[in-house]
Amino acid sequence: MVLDPLFKKLGFDTTPEVDLSRKKQLIDLIVVKKSDINVDFTKLPKEFWAEFDDLNTHNLITFKTYSESFNPDALEELWGHHCNYLKINELERDQVNLYAITHHHPDLILKPFIDTKFVHIIKPDEVYDLHLGNVKKVRIIITKDTNNPILALFSGNHKKVFEAYEKLKNETDLMDQISLYFKNIKAYYGEELNEMYTKEDFFRDYPPPKEHFLFPWEKAYIENEAKRRAKEQIIIERRKAERLANVLATKLGITVEEAMKM
Repeated sequence: MVLDPLFKKLGFDTTPEVDLSRKKQLIDLIVVKKSDINVDFTKLPKEFWAEFDDLNTHNLITFKTYSESFNPDALEELWGHHCNYLKINELERDQVNLYAITHHHPDLILKPFIDTKFVHIIKPDEVYDLHLGNVKKVRIIITKDTNNPILALFSGNHKKVFEAYEKLKNETDLMDQISLYFKNIKAYYGEELNEMYTKEDFFRDYPPPKEHFLFPWEKAYIENEAKRRAKEQIIIERRKAERLANVLATKLGITVEEAMKM
């Protein structure tokens, strides 16, 4: 109330208590420590998890693939996710870590701070901690040249992708639940798996069955697609009704609202 007259005098409108959550904001991945199991990094060789050696109880991860960049806008969005997550879950700042996995080197973010106390190089050209004073630290992980068998799947390097896949398949059980998807992707693309291939892409190429789902997310995908199509149909029908009402209103000399009731 005090600021409103000031800004109006200067030529601005003011709107109090604005809900900024009306546009859906999605974080790519949330990793939360299981409450009933102790963390045990010895279950896998360090090459699989070294980039995540500082995992917290809660961890927010944003992912930028070949066609995207982790730029200042993306960094600010990640901090925004962090603030929302703390409020929603009633957490303290030190309970949550932030990670950005990106294919491209984030020059716009790192270059101004290289050789300063605000950037800690964990592994040159691959892992950096960006810590701007008291602002929440972000660990930046670059996949382009990584040798991490998991992250190399997102390297964009044809040879690295398939070497990583073979290593994961032959030396660990990490791929057991999703190996079927990888086999189908490999068969679909031959030896040209160069672009990021998402779960949505997979379901587009290989629609899951209506029954006997292999994994829980297949059922969720079918249900969400049905809801999405139903919403789209409602919007289409509503627009048809509005167009018809406008025509009737013009012909009969009545209001659109009255025509909508006919």
